[in-house]
Amino acid sequence: MDSNIITVLTVLLASTVTTLVLFFSCKSIFKKYWRVFNKIERLISKSIYTGTILVGVAILLAGFFIIFWQLFIWLKHGEWRDISLLKVVLYIGIDPIVSWLKNPQSWFGVHKIIYWFFISFPFSLLLIIIGFMIANTECNYEEMFKKEKKGK
Repeated sequence: MDSNIITVLTVLLASTVTTLVLFFSCKSIFKKYWRVFNKIERLISKSIYTGTILVGVAILLAGFFIIFWQLFIWLKHGEWRDISLLKVVLYIGIDPIVSWLKNPQSWFGVHKIIYWFFISFPFSLLLIIIGFMIANTECNYEEMFKKEKKGK
């Protein structure tokens, strides 16, 4: 039994010493790789930041495109094509919402409020609001990068 304990302690001591020697001898190598990893991390963060802004701007432009398309049809034919939130939800066909909007079994007052909102609220305005919120949220990220750059 004593020889097994001595063997285990010897292996533990040898592995600890080896780890410490490798760590202190490779300290400069770790510093170099740490700098590279930090640069890669910043690059990925900026790419995500740029991608998110592009998504926000694309959603915003889609909302304006719908408005311009509606305006074009109105100028050409004299008829305004309404694209309400209700039409989009019915077209997409989100099943629990659609079935409740078409035939409510309960919560009739809430149904009237939501139905009125879905009919009244233009889908283009929803896209513009969401796109602006996404793009504006990411602009705060840009301020963070500027502060980080000034700190160095």
